[in-house]
Amino acid sequence: DALPIWEWFVNFRFPGHENVRMVKSELGPIPEGWSVGTLGEIAEIQWGDTSVTKSAYIIEGGYVAYSASGPDGHMEYFDFDKTGIVLSAIGANCGLTWYATGKWSCIKNTICLWAKPTRSSDEFLYFATQGKEFWPKRGSAQPFISLGDARAKQLLLPPVELAQLFSKIAIGTLSLADVLHRRNINLRSTRDFLLLKLISGEVRVEAADETAAELMEQTA
Repeated sequence: DALPIWEWFVNFRFPGHENVRMVKSELGPIPEGWSVGTLGEIAEIQWGDTSVTKSAYIIEGGYVAYSASGPDGHMEYFDFDKTGIVLSAIGANCGLTWYATGKWSCIKNTICLWAKPTRSSDEFLYFATQGKEFWPKRGSAQPFISLGDARAKQLLLPPVELAQLFSKIAIGTLSLADVLHRRNINLRSTRDFLLLKLISGEVRVEAADETAAELMEQTA
């Protein structure tokens, strides 16, 4: 079944909605107990490491790193060992978000977000902020999102208990999607590395399968 993000937080058909009356708000009718707030109220928001660029990426091994293009490289170290949301803050992908798990880092031109546990959940935060149209942007030729604008962005906030209930449903699906995405990245990296070896003659065609298997074990 599809995740209940639309039904719960747009159509307001969340568990127990039959017993909740609708009240007025600046965003229109909303369930009683919900509120209109800002991202800064429910999330910790900070820049990715502005001192690090893709030049820090390594060819083999390491921990996943997020740039403004997404999880497109690895580094020898990691900054975080927890779930979070990474936002592309500048360029063609400005406004795209990724759900990060495990050990990871985010580099220059990204913004990192974590839900405040007493106010929301990372899983709700990820779905609530999806889509380029959600984010206020500045600039034209090179669009970008400022930290202040991200913190001030308004959204509808459900009770924390409902956000956490949604989290329990969504976390398995999101974690699986993240694992599969990382495996696809590793497969592409292995393919590109192996092609270079084949073209240079360092690896013979008949030995390609064995070399590929060894590389996949290293990046698993």
